Amino acid sequence: MAARQALKFITIPPRTAHKSTFGVSSNNAFVEAGNLLQKPSPQYSPVLNGFSLMHSHTTQPVIPVTFNYGATMPAWYDIKKLPYEEKELDVSDVWTSVSQISAIITSEAEAGLPENKIILGGFSQGCAMTLATGLTTERKLAGLICLSGRLLYETIKGSISEHSRNLPIFWGHGTADSMVTYSCGQNAVKILRELSFKNIDFKTYHGLQHGVDQDEIDDLQLPSFIISLALYAAGSDADTAMSVLPALKYIIVPPRAAHTSTIIFLHGLGDTGEGWKPDVEMLAPNFPGTKWILPHARIIPVTINMQMEMSAWFDIASLTDFDNEDEKGLLSGVQAINEIITAEVDAGTPANKIILGGKAAPSG
Repeated sequence: MAARQALKFITIPPRTAHKSTFGVSSNNAFVEAGNLLQKPSPQYSPVLNGFSLMHSHTTQPVIPVTFNYGATMPAWYDIKKLPYEEKELDVSDVWTSVSQISAIITSEAEAGLPENKIILGGFSQGCAMTLATGLTTERKLAGLICLSGRLLYETIKGSISEHSRNLPIFWGHGTADSMVTYSCGQNAVKILRELSFKNIDFKTYHGLQHGVDQDEIDDLQLPSFIISLALYAAGSDADTAMSVLPALKYIIVPPRAAHTSTIIFLHGLGDTGEGWKPDVEMLAPNFPGTKWILPHARIIPVTINMQMEMSAWFDIASLTDFDNEDEKGLLSGVQAINEIITAEVDAGTPANKIILGGKAAPSG
């Protein structure tokens, strides 16, 4: 195979000081996703402090593709037929593309950008290359975004780095995808989780074919993935990591007389503070001097809920096995609740006049 030329790419510059890079494969929807990540919802803007993005919109190399009767077209590696099996691939194509993508990452790092501020993402073949590069590079990237693609596990299994097992990975896949089937994505995520990749946010898009839709782009702004990026970039220190999380939102049921005490009540799994407001308003006449604070837990993927997102104070992997608690989530919840308590004390409420309560998971 003739030597390839260096990859071409388009750069969309950051809107503020350049502090991170989002590298993507050739796909217009991916550029829009990058633009959206530049302007996250105000609730999560503290989490993305330092993640002002520059998107390298990479153009695939043009190579002969067997499936296309040998005619040249943009492709990261040759495909003989659709659907295809990994064993049919010329792995030299894959590793050549890995090398070329790695060269772009290296140029960013050598230009002064910390490698843990570089996000790699891709669609379809670009997804496969995102994983092949992101899981084998010596550089500790910020995270991976994988859309409607596959894991070339047999090709890269001997080269997967130990540090990549901590990478935040967003994976989106449509159930109606006939080119890279939904089960292909599911199986890939299953393999990664069996290899101790624990930071995977897998999203299902019902009825979506081989493409990207607005729901998927919107999901890239959800707190779970954005917070994962920030936590990973912050390092392993728990206090530093938790400090990037946004403060809890809550509703207040005010006292009906002079304020003499405060009750902070925590809802159960899947609920919100709003869900308890009617009950509290019924109790309030019996506690005329009491201010009620009803916080909302953050929205996170919950393992027992098939990784679907819901309000939870911490992740729950099992209702019977309590030996593997989500320690980081528990500590994060404790810190957030302590911040509410501290705010009450700072506002003049004596600590011995603050009552903390809850239902199900948060209490105790």
